[in-house]
Amino acid sequence: MKPHAVLFLAIGVLLAGCNDAVVPQCPSAAVLSDTDTLTVFRAGAPRDLSGEAYTAAIGNVRTDCYFPKAATFSTSTLGVGTHTITATYGGGGGYPASTSELGTVDVYSPTVAVAVSATQTYGGSPTFTATDPASLPPGVTVTGSLTGCTTSEDASAAPGTYPSTISGCSGLSLGGANAGSYTLAYVDSGVTVEALSLTVPVTGSQSYGGIPTFTAGPPTSLPTGITGVTGTLSGCGTTVGATTAPAATRPPSPAAGA
Repeated sequence: MKPHAVLFLAIGVLLAGCNDAVVPQCPSAAVLSDTDTLTVFRAGAPRDLSGEAYTAAIGNVRTDCYFPKAATFSTSTLGVGTHTITATYGGGGGYPASTSELGTVDVYSPTVAVAVSATQTYGGSPTFTATDPASLPPGVTVTGSLTGCTTSEDASAAPGTYPSTISGCSGLSLGGANAGSYTLAYVDSGVTVEALSLTVPVTGSQSYGGIPTFTAGPPTSLPTGITGVTGTLSGCGTTVGATTAPAATRPPSPAAGA
């Protein structure tokens, strides 16, 4: 009988699983008695003691374990906006307490609100403008051209801002990879009516060495609903001096004004 060497192999056994809420202690490991040895024979030799090269035995088994479980949390109470979140573990099962790094969660409304506003000069027609949200969800864009908008305020509305008067808008749509997860809505941001500027002609006359006299004439045209210009003309001046030689009517002075 030929002598044979017995080799002890130290094998680290990795045990994973364990889904308990509280992290348990690592379980004990054992090797089955009918699998704790390995016999290797020389090439071409008979499979008996005469052909045996060596025999290895498994011994000094050491084990370790880990628990690849990720904690999950869901909530429906976060409002639209950016939120900072941390995860805290209170400790247990031989593991110390710990707190995660700061995480950021962006919550977007499922409705992409496009603000529609209008400006209108008294007596004129409104011009509508669409303004995209300050922050669009990732993978979402607003495309198209604004059309179809109307306002319930007519051309004779007094100067001011009129909310909740815009309707009928269309022409815009959502694009991008995530467009299907959102809907587009038109939000009335009001109509602003601006005062109409009226041009009032002002003329002046003066005697040589005297003081000029200024006169305001009527506007060349008046908008509907305006019957005339009232008040007393004041504050006018001229760059023409009192000793300026008489001449034909001079053009308007830059200093003239009502």
